[in-house]
Amino acid sequence: IKASIASIRYGYPARELHVIGVTGTTGKTTTALMIPKLLNEAGYKVATISNGLCGIGDDLKTSEAIDTADNLQNQLLDFKIQRRSTKSM
Repeated sequence: IKASIASIRYGYPARELHVIGVTGTTGKTTTALMIPKLLNEAGYKVATISNGLCGIGDDLKTSEAIDTADNLQNQLLDFKIQRRSTKSM
């Protein structure tokens, strides 16, 4: 219910985002960092959310426990990404 309330509060921000998920056994961090770099160079504004890193474009910051953030934090992050006109995540 918390996620639904947060979605309503922030205007369903995830609906406007394109998401690329990276899964697997090895190479996830490398791949997850290469994809936004390539997309940024191609002119896309990209947000990165990864274990230990989070940011928009080349402005990546160390972020602890981003993968365990609660639903409200995730919706707020989606909202901030959307407000900065980012279309890929």
